[in-house]
Amino acid sequence: MNIPGEAAQQLGQLNATSLPGAVNFQDLWAALTKASAGKGEPLLPPLVLGGQEVPQIPAVKSFRVIYGGNAKGGCKCMVLLPGRRSLNVSSLTFLFNAPSCGYNATSAGAGKGPVLMSAVAHYFETCSYGHMSLPPDRNLVLGPIDLTDCSGVGPTMGRYALDGPVPVLRDGELYGLWDLAKEWMRKNRPDLFAERLRFDRKTLMFPLAAGVASLSNMGCPSNSDATGIIPDCLNWVSPAALSSPSPGVADAAALIRSHLLNNGLASPAASRAACGDAGGSDRSSCRTEPYGDPSDPMGTAEPVNAAGGVVCPAAPQSYTSGWAKAMLPLKGTPAAGEGFVPYEVPSMHTAETNFLRIAISQTGVRWAGSRRKQERAVFVSYRVASPTPGGYDTGLPASLSGRVWVHEYNQTADGLPLDPNMPPVLLAMLEAAGPTLALPDAFGAGDALHIRFVSKSNTTATVELCRNTLAVENVEDGTCFDALDNDCDGLTDFDDPDCQ
Repeated sequence: MNIPGEAAQQLGQLNATSLPGAVNFQDLWAALTKASAGKGEPLLPPLVLGGQEVPQIPAVKSFRVIYGGNAKGGCKCMVLLPGRRSLNVSSLTFLFNAPSCGYNATSAGAGKGPVLMSAVAHYFETCSYGHMSLPPDRNLVLGPIDLTDCSGVGPTMGRYALDGPVPVLRDGELYGLWDLAKEWMRKNRPDLFAERLRFDRKTLMFPLAAGVASLSNMGCPSNSDATGIIPDCLNWVSPAALSSPSPGVADAAALIRSHLLNNGLASPAASRAACGDAGGSDRSSCRTEPYGDPSDPMGTAEPVNAAGGVVCPAAPQSYTSGWAKAMLPLKGTPAAGEGFVPYEVPSMHTAETNFLRIAISQTGVRWAGSRRKQERAVFVSYRVASPTPGGYDTGLPASLSGRVWVHEYNQTADGLPLDPNMPPVLLAMLEAAGPTLALPDAFGAGDALHIRFVSKSNTTATVELCRNTLAVENVEDGTCFDALDNDCDGLTDFDDPDCQ
């Protein structure tokens, strides 16, 4: 896709860069899909002890693809700064009505604007622990905008054709919709037209290309100036069809994902490590599946359901968004030879300080010395569906509730937009009293981290961590006489068959 030089220059200024390539959504999407593709194994492939298999997440056959797309303009970074309890987000959502183009707004559940935005606002209020708010008077659904001509020439990107679903995601069609929305505001809501640049986000609901649920500006290359004016932060969302079982729910889910992308602090591809063709633990066939994390709405989890339940972001995403905090910093701990050290991990629905973050080997971490604070780390969290209707994780399926989740994520809560090429990776979902998960070489060659899920309640999980540099204990080196579990098999000295 070629962008005219003048347009590229203008877009580059909005994007805080003068590189035309930085505003090509096709290039960005290619980068996103490349992030997890082609990896022979996850960064820390799981290994199973005692011949037992780590429970594998069931493969999801199909899921809504979220395109993490067009970088023209930019979105306001929604970073929770020190001393600030909450952030208020504002948005304009436009519903289009174009029967002559093969699309009728009444076929979509988005027609009930206040109900739609109430669901979106409830999601962020709940999952951010009250840190993010979408006030109803600053989050409006507008229209329907009646399109009488399906084609024309827009002032921003030129010619467009909107006959039925957008045939391809071209700038003419995408920005033609935005031009039409602005013209509608100018005629029907001049008050909003004058104030449009003071709204954080704009969403255009119109059927996109086949199989595309949404296309969003991602991240925040430029924030507002002293006047509060920000670049246009745009989303294009396909509204649900009349045949959809719950069109309003589908529309709310698409808008929630768009807002998560707009934050710039949630990865667009919550991924999952999968080992073995049959779901086993064969390390030779480990791979990373993009969008494969069933515990995260940027994976395969649906953020809302028809019963009003929600599934909040996984611990790594909540951490980089500034919503959840680690219980305590763990760097190089526990010490080798300590045996299994217990930690009481609260369910994420009970408190915002709720997960373990363990800094491990930093070998190969990128951008050393740059302003980005990368750190290889393992996240251990506990998720239970809240008993409060509509509460935190109430949409989590019973098969996934009451489990411990282990992720690797190498990005930090440094307040900078995330690198989409470094998604969080789900390593394992653990059952209480189930097998131990071992991450070999986590702290370096021959220096492993072991994680086991001992017991649980409706609010807390007991998780034990162990670090070892010895594969087995033996009499000759004295490890059979030191009262320590040196090899992290749960046995000490002569209770360990290695010492008998």
